[in-house]
Amino acid sequence: MKVLIVCFGNTCRSPMLMALIRTHLFAGDLADRISVESAGVNAGSAGQPAAPEAIEVMSRRGLCLHNHKSRYIGEIGDLTRFDSIYCVSREISAAVIAALPPEGNKNQRVWILGDDPAGIPNPWKKGLEEYELCALELEGIARRVADGLEFDLLLSQGAA
Repeated sequence: MKVLIVCFGNTCRSPMLMALIRTHLFAGDLADRISVESAGVNAGSAGQPAAPEAIEVMSRRGLCLHNHKSRYIGEIGDLTRFDSIYCVSREISAAVIAALPPEGNKNQRVWILGDDPAGIPNPWKKGLEEYELCALELEGIARRVADGLEFDLLLSQGAA
């Protein structure tokens, strides 16, 4: 199973969420059966490191983003190879849907994350406190996503 997490620049929210989801999957011994990647919809951010504040708040959780390099969704190939694509807002979701081919099964593949209709607030250049608040929200989302992925994996194997 392949999963993609998408935000604007792939320097804050999506790499943070990717690291958190991977941690939950690793704890459940699913990391070898579920691949989690991240990307952004902004071509201009491609190749950038994770934001220093994102690195800091993930370090506090024992997670490392030091080697992260942002990726643009247009450079990662066929998006239909991902079983699920989780987006941090409606705007990001719209950009991802536009990048999928018409036969890309968009309604069953692309999901918007967060409890707020506006999505997960972008902490970019808003200081360490905003990154910490974002990370707290992402922790809860990561648990729910990882649990859902585990359930989907069981369903696909006929075990549920």
